[in-house]
Amino acid sequence: MDTPSAYKQKMAAQLKEWDAQIHLLEAKIATLGVEMRLKGTEELEKLRVKRQLAADKMHELGEATGQVWEEAKAGADRMWADLKASIATLRDKF
Repeated sequence: MDTPSAYKQKMAAQLKEWDAQIHLLEAKIATLGVEMRLKGTEELEKLRVKRQLAADKMHELGEATGQVWEEAKAGADRMWADLKASIATLRDKF
């Protein structure tokens, strides 16, 4: 089991990696035709919202302790999995 500090560091690093992947997707989508670029831009916006929610959850974790931290961590884990899957789906799509 991760300690709160180790978990937060791991998630901060993961957010940075996902930011880089989102930037790569932005660059790739910018080279597409108009219709695909519009669709890709919409999908990227959804992805950015999920990424911001993940960052907010990370901030929430930073303030939590004890049982509250465990509950927040469980919610964060679900959110991370969803964001990871969304990035992979968008990467495969474009």
